Amino acid sequence: MELENINENTIKIKMTFDDLRDRGINLSEFLTNQDAVEELFYDISSELDISDKFIESDVVSFQVRPNSKGIDLMVRGEKVNMEDLDLPSDPEEFTKALENMIKSRAENGDLPENVDLNKAADMLFGGINESDIDNIPMEEEEEKDLPEYTYFTLKFRNIDDAVNMAKNINQSVEESELYKYLDKYYMTILQNQKLMGPKLVKSIHSQMLEFGQDERVTRETLTEYGQPLIEYDALDILRQM
Repeated sequence: MELENINENTIKIKMTFDDLRDRGINLSEFLTNQDAVEELFYDISSELDISDKFIESDVVSFQVRPNSKGIDLMVRGEKVNMEDLDLPSDPEEFTKALENMIKSRAENGDLPENVDLNKAADMLFGGINESDIDNIPMEEEEEKDLPEYTYFTLKFRNIDDAVNMAKNINQSVEESELYKYLDKYYMTILQNQKLMGPKLVKSIHSQMLEFGQDERVTRETLTEYGQPLIEYDALDILRQM
């Protein structure tokens, strides 16, 4: 496990698959459970001697970035200074200024997209802690408590089925890998459903199931016991075959 200071507000914690296993963490579940991400950070903060790093931050945000060796956990803290905010006294102008502020914070990743205006205002101006950020209601019910990443594994009878899928599915994915394990071919798919939207992610998954089948073999098992055939951009590479 390694700690890297990106800037005064942001740190990167590099963790290998062994680090995750030592803590009983399943990567596929970890990517879809924000509470587990926060719990892990606070558990290891004393080990990394950063317990006081974000103690004065009003908002602390977390982002998990999977890689071939494990994950990078990005942690960013930000302090909201109300005295520096030039907010108008007129109610309509105040509402517009507040909407612009919340939109800017959402674009920076500090707040979920499409947050409820009143709930977000409560958080920014007191009453909601940074640990409650994932409980802010979304305008769209389907995006409530939506994890940023979703991950699944497909199994193919042979390499031709994998190539056929790649050439017939033109949608992009966040990342894809191809492995051979126990004489079968497996592709891991990582999608950013907050960026693409859950409906599109589910649609792409359904299309892929016409060529392969869902498999419970985890990425950790494939990386440790399988034979890596294409470690990055597997779909794009297979499309060129």
